[in-house]
Amino acid sequence: MEKAEKIVVVVAILLLSVGVASSYYVNQIEKENKELAEGNIILVGDTEINLDELFEKYEVKNVETTKGNFTGISLSALINETDIEEKDAHDYTVVGSDGYKQTVSWEDMKKGIITEEKKTVFPHLPGKFWVKDIVKIEVS
Repeated sequence: MEKAEKIVVVVAILLLSVGVASSYYVNQIEKENKELAEGNIILVGDTEINLDELFEKYEVKNVETTKGNFTGISLSALINETDIEEKDAHDYTVVGSDGYKQTVSWEDMKKGIITEEKKTVFPHLPGKFWVKDIVKIEVS
């Protein structure tokens, strides 16, 4: 076998290995998200928040947007249920069960809501920041 052919074989094996590893990783993420999506639990940092209990505890508010009116609980109330310190010093990445995610600031979280359908609504931000079927919020 010539040197070029050996290189092609090595590269092919490497690419197949990367493909298998990435496929496994994606499947694990999807499995975790599906498990969270089936319940009414949202993982915020390391804290599991029961959305049903949150809606019983906090006042539901209405927000008007160009896409209609929505009702829900303030996202800041959701974050206040955790032990996160210096909330304004963090960014918050909202993750949906399909893997779609958007990162927002604490100021955005104070203006946004989460609906009973587990959707974020930020009346002051473009629709691309609205995440549906939320499974977790990562804090950075």
